[in-house]
Amino acid sequence: ILAGNPGTGKTTVASMLGRLLFLLGVLGTPKPIILHASQLASRYIGGTQEIVNEKIKEAQEQRALLFIDEAHDLCTGTFDGQGAINTFMAPLTDKERPLTVVFAVYPEYLEEFKGLNVGTDRRFRTIELADYTGDELFRILMLMMKKDLDLSPETGKHIQKFLLRHRHILLCQ
Repeated sequence: ILAGNPGTGKTTVASMLGRLLFLLGVLGTPKPIILHASQLASRYIGGTQEIVNEKIKEAQEQRALLFIDEAHDLCTGTFDGQGAINTFMAPLTDKERPLTVVFAVYPEYLEEFKGLNVGTDRRFRTIELADYTGDELFRILMLMMKKDLDLSPETGKHIQKFLLRHRHILLCQ
């Protein structure tokens, strides 16, 4: 479970983990299967479990990491989140067709998410991703802009001060 606020790199970390596990021979492909939790929703009784089973089967056949973004949405009353999580549990112990799954959750929903199934704490590790500092955002921006723009040191200092003051606003946009 990757727990972090918006913009902390949950999807990037999951993609990197997929590449790493591929290089180690654990996965059959470096490319994860990325789904938004809302893609698991069904209006029909048992439909969510059917969708989850299809995605699990796809991940097992490809030996791919299955990444469920915004997994805290499973905690809302719009669909059977408990049924969805329960469906993930048995394949996690399948030795013949292993499953690697990563859930992205906002920190304020982490305990509620874990509460969807009593086995969550035993089967999943939680990695908490911290918010970027203003200085880190500045360095990222400079790396991204390096190819396209040459800033004067004075302009760079103004941008860095702006990022330091408005870091929380920028991360939530």
